[in-house]
Amino acid sequence: MTSTTQSSPRPPDTLPKVPAEVWRVAAVVITGSFMSTLGSSLVNVGLKTIAGVLHAPLSNAQWVATGYLIAFAAALPVTAWLSRRMGAGRLWLWALAGFTVASAACSLAPNLGALIALRAVQGLCGALLVPTGQTVIGEIAGPERMGRVLNATKIVVVLGPVIGPTIGGLLIRSLSWHWLFLVNVPVGVVALALGSRLVPRGVPTKGRPFDFGGFLLIAAGLPLVLYGITIAERQGLTDTRVLATLLSGIVAMGLFAWRSLTVATPVLDLRLFRNRVYTAATTSVFFTGAALLGTMILLPLYYQLIRHEGVVTSGLLMLGIGCGSALSMPFGGPITDRVGGGIVSAAGLTLSLAGVLPMAFLDARTGYLILLPLQAAVGFGLGLSAMPSLSVAYATVPRERLPDATSEANIIQRVGGAVGTAVLVMVLETNGTATDSSFHAACLWLAGAVFIALCQSLWLTKVESTRRKQELTRRSTPKG
Repeated sequence: MTSTTQSSPRPPDTLPKVPAEVWRVAAVVITGSFMSTLGSSLVNVGLKTIAGVLHAPLSNAQWVATGYLIAFAAALPVTAWLSRRMGAGRLWLWALAGFTVASAACSLAPNLGALIALRAVQGLCGALLVPTGQTVIGEIAGPERMGRVLNATKIVVVLGPVIGPTIGGLLIRSLSWHWLFLVNVPVGVVALALGSRLVPRGVPTKGRPFDFGGFLLIAAGLPLVLYGITIAERQGLTDTRVLATLLSGIVAMGLFAWRSLTVATPVLDLRLFRNRVYTAATTSVFFTGAALLGTMILLPLYYQLIRHEGVVTSGLLMLGIGCGSALSMPFGGPITDRVGGGIVSAAGLTLSLAGVLPMAFLDARTGYLILLPLQAAVGFGLGLSAMPSLSVAYATVPRERLPDATSEANIIQRVGGAVGTAVLVMVLETNGTATDSSFHAACLWLAGAVFIALCQSLWLTKVESTRRKQELTRRSTPKG
């Protein structure tokens, strides 16, 4: 059984205080990592404009988004090895510098081919920012402060997809497509200046060989799976290309899993899943990711296709979710450190379910005074549930394996989000995209994803409780 470093939740008066320097580092890391998440949702709005300006078919311009996704997925698995080799903080700073430079270069791209190539570079760097940033935060916070500090990073997970389309629409309408990339440059420069002073570089660990065979398998398999899921949204699961892509990716991922459990130094340590708490937490992360990203894709489509709102207006209406999520920020972290992540995640998902279910029975004439409070409830619930499971996953592994945990959890979250969005888009397509009935069906599927995530969180709560009782029994048993 994998050993853990997680301590039992403490009563409120014994929670260790989070030092101010930890919060300062977390703020810088969040700023840099936020660029990665925002960079994906921001650009998607401008693909049609980019295609027109660069005189390219929209089908080719889609590779500006797809190339980013594939490069992002290919780079995620190597993050753990690079974090150990360079030190997590040092890798984060280099990734941030690369992302900032690539953003500036994207704005100067003379043609579509150059833009796609530069977006791939941006995706490679962006993939390193989020898990490496979480590793930095986990190392400086420690398991007993993990919930409170990591909770602050949910702005990256929740607000990025919410505000990205709105900002992108405003930039396209008021300025030009170049600003979809230029907007990252001043933020990146400021984050680099602060990060070079505040972010600890980490201690490089040399001598561990790189599992090149395992990396090739997952660097091919993960992008194929994510790309297959993405094209399944448009072409359906029965399409030959979709099936071939998914099957190839699944086979490669299966071979990677087998190799990782048999070699001494795998590129990602899948042996962490022998820890029941870690397995329960990451399973919850998968379904919460599906519910979160599914919500972010479904509601804008509802406003645009059912209520015929523009992109900017739809984005502004989505701020109900963002405001609800922001209101949840003071609560999730402290409660997670006190009572555990499972129960906090379950409470948030219960509230989200209460907000999603009524939407399955509303029509295009429903007033915004009803819709926006429901959205705020969904946002508060998803905001509350977004980070506790991740906190548990990271707190329950030894410090030296934290880079593996952050990489694995981000991969699981990304795949969960891709599955959630693909399923909802296919449900909309099957039932006739621009009809009330299609939206109702999609809402019921979304409610199902939230319910499954809730069940996983309740399982995590039970597993945490069992582990806590075992620890108390072990501590109370006389030695010798």
